[in-house]
Amino acid sequence: MKPLTKFKRPTTYKEIVQHACDQHARHLADLKRAERHIRAIERDLSLLDESGIGFDVGGYSMRLQDVSRPDSVNRRAKWALHISVGIWSINEDRLIAGFIALGWIVESGEATAHGGSVVLRQAKTQIRVHIYGRPEYLRSILPKEDAPDATFADVGGIPSTQEASHG
Repeated sequence: MKPLTKFKRPTTYKEIVQHACDQHARHLADLKRAERHIRAIERDLSLLDESGIGFDVGGYSMRLQDVSRPDSVNRRAKWALHISVGIWSINEDRLIAGFIALGWIVESGEATAHGGSVVLRQAKTQIRVHIYGRPEYLRSILPKEDAPDATFADVGGIPSTQEASHG
């Protein structure tokens, strides 16, 4: 077995430039893998941009992500294009609502106490997008089997004392 190498942070100009080039190459490879999905939604992205709804195209956005459920019996990968709102975090809900207004279907998602995400599917296709959103908004749009139980408090999923005494 090959011994693990210790991570060495770039400290010289040459190492920093090489690190940036490596990151850029990885991002381009991610974009290449996601090309089919990106091309399929170009029109929708243009419409969202024209509507003033921002989204990020940087390193942590526009990449494929497996959104299949880990507990699923049929563990076949379901790929979705992850779209981040980046510095426009106020647009999380607007971005999701924009896709829904363009005819996208809420396929699945999850909302926790501090955040969550949703998978939207383009009607009559297998093209999916994955977007993070605010838990309050996500709970209002998620299918009932994906939405958390309404009896749980918004603090780490702990039942409130009133519900705990009744159940």
